[in-house]
Amino acid sequence: MFFLKSSLFHSIFTSIHFIKKPIIIIDVGSSGERSPELSDFYDYAKLISFDGDDREFDHSSGSNFNSIVTPTGENTYFYLTSSPFCSSTLEPFTDHLIPWLFSDKFRVIKLLSLPSISFEDVIRDLNLTYVDWIKLDSQGTDLRLYKSLPTFISRSNLVVQFEPGFIDAYKNEDKAHHILSYMDDKPFWLCDLSIKGSLRMSREYFSSLPYYITKFITGFHRTSPCWCEMTYVRKDFDRMGHRDLLLLSLINVSNKQYHEALSIAKFGASKFDCNYFHQVIKFCDFKIRFNVMFFFKKIINSVFG
Repeated sequence: MFFLKSSLFHSIFTSIHFIKKPIIIIDVGSSGERSPELSDFYDYAKLISFDGDDREFDHSSGSNFNSIVTPTGENTYFYLTSSPFCSSTLEPFTDHLIPWLFSDKFRVIKLLSLPSISFEDVIRDLNLTYVDWIKLDSQGTDLRLYKSLPTFISRSNLVVQFEPGFIDAYKNEDKAHHILSYMDDKPFWLCDLSIKGSLRMSREYFSSLPYYITKFITGFHRTSPCWCEMTYVRKDFDRMGHRDLLLLSLINVSNKQYHEALSIAKFGASKFDCNYFHQVIKFCDFKIRFNVMFFFKKIINSVFG
């Protein structure tokens, strides 16, 4: 019985199923720290990373492309902004961003004309026949990039993550409502939606405030939603094979969707004579039934110290 998630993951991901067919992750806009959503998978995956802004780009692992990804792979303009996490192929909506405190992050410091690469080019050059996980943080073009994937990839990938906006940050951007509408009839369910935001306050006014106010302002001034992180997980698991069922069950475990993982593992156990599915079943059942004790303990400790 695996009570530690890391032990369960290591046991399955070092099995023959994943030695023969490793996890493949595509990460667009991968500057900065590694995504916590992927932390359970990094050590066992082949990571293919892209970012046109190399100021915070990690070149140390996987297949790294210091390149812009576009649907067509043609030359394109790239707006290099004061923050490397806001650089984009789309022009920032400078006037519309003025009321927001984080507007200075979108200040364009250089306009470049650069070659780009398409998913079709990468998949052909790396001879990929599948991709398990697609993470898109392209600053305004996530949906059009997802649509540009070869059909055999988009029909079989297990997870897709988007990071779209709600406000007018870039001209002609793919916003959250576009993605929600497009994914509505796809064989995915919205596993997680994390809202991110900024203060609706001009940088000029913020700079005029004393330090003791700016230091604690988020404690009493509401932060408004500006963008979000979406995680879609495939739901049509009744047509999957052995390896993909195992991976999909662990993806749900990683997202603390224990009952979904339990359902997938039970289905896998009914199709394949494989002890790994029974290990996932026991792990998820334990998490659902017994974690409530730790939850109550945390509440009691917080109340009574």
